[in-house]
Amino acid sequence: RWVANQEPMHLTFPVHGQAVVTCLVLARGRLISASDDSTINVYTPRTGTLTRTLRGHGGGIWALETTGNTLVSGSTNRTVRVWDLETGQNTHVFVGHSGTVRALAIVKPEPIEYENEQGILTREEWPKQPLIVSGSRDHSLRVWTLPRSGDEEYTGDPEADSPEVS
Repeated sequence: RWVANQEPMHLTFPVHGQAVVTCLVLARGRLISASDDSTINVYTPRTGTLTRTLRGHGGGIWALETTGNTLVSGSTNRTVRVWDLETGQNTHVFVGHSGTVRALAIVKPEPIEYENEQGILTREEWPKQPLIVSGSRDHSLRVWTLPRSGDEEYTGDPEADSPEVS
């Protein structure tokens, strides 16, 4: 039907001033955009109304992923941040990459089948709880446990989790 529609709905609105929009997601009635100006903006997609700006990264944001009311972002400052979209609070900061975080995925538990050591087909949930997988220009993937609502706030210590050098 979209091909035959001579007048499709069209809405244009400014999002990050002169900054480059680097990624966006549409989730739960929110349009979320990130930019090389170090901000994440949350909009109402039907009207383009800015509802919230998230600040905390010290560099451009190049990756976004959502689940429920949780947003995960990755940046040129080599961090992965977890945000509560209801409050706008940055609840967790994960460090360890030595390059820009360019990719993110949230892996949720799902049933998998495998043959165990006795040759019996077994079915179980994997992973046991949701995970964040981040990919970086440092040629590495890192796997983090996705914090749950109410988990203690965490901000990583770059000295304690410095990347391995080989």
